[in-house]
Amino acid sequence: MLNNAPMFKFEQDKYGKMYVSEYFMASQRQQYAGEGYIVSALVMAFGLLMLFMSRATHNFEDPFKRRVAVGCGILACFLILQAYLACYRIKNPWYGTNFMPPKHYIKGPMNRDTGNVI
Repeated sequence: MLNNAPMFKFEQDKYGKMYVSEYFMASQRQQYAGEGYIVSALVMAFGLLMLFMSRATHNFEDPFKRRVAVGCGILACFLILQAYLACYRIKNPWYGTNFMPPKHYIKGPMNRDTGNVI
């Protein structure tokens, strides 16, 4: 339970003007109050985009406009997901999954495989 948690970490520049120096605490056991607002806004935007794409057949009668709207929705969902993963990696720096194969992976035909074939 967060009691009296600061919104973000604020610091002053050399002119005395306040600015946010840190949005996310790197510690897993502590957090700023604004972290939850940022992540919940990302999740809500993702959900609203999914709802928008599911209702595209009702909102757009022209098939081209429907395809463009769904394509833009998919791109926006991808960008929101990347922002969410960036926030998650700040809190959990060990998390580093990737869809691409590792650089040391041997490419080529099946007979060059490194023992993964049954």
